[in-house]
Amino acid sequence: MLAERFPSNISCVVALLADSVVAGVLIFATPTVDHAQYIASNEAGYEISALDAVFEHCIATAGGDGKRWFDFGISTENSGLALNEGLYRFKSEFGGGGAVHEFFEIDLQGVQNVT
Repeated sequence: MLAERFPSNISCVVALLADSVVAGVLIFATPTVDHAQYIASNEAGYEISALDAVFEHCIATAGGDGKRWFDFGISTENSGLALNEGLYRFKSEFGGGGAVHEFFEIDLQGVQNVT
């Protein structure tokens, strides 16, 4: 449904080996950032570091398109309470770093709409 509604903002970037997909990532694009989600690789992809090639391509494409950021997505588990160190290390090897997001909950019941 999202791909149908935003066809120019969602793409799937894959690595091929002998005409078979061995790794890939779904990219959500905005004017300022490309966000990676749903990262996957099979054993053949791991053996040839196919995800490295996929991300090198995605980062270069984002920069070439004038994007300010390339977002690898979260590196945490347990609703953000635990860092997945292996995943964070993989993402950091591309020269990026982490950022902490604060979340706030606001009760909107009883709030009047001011126009």
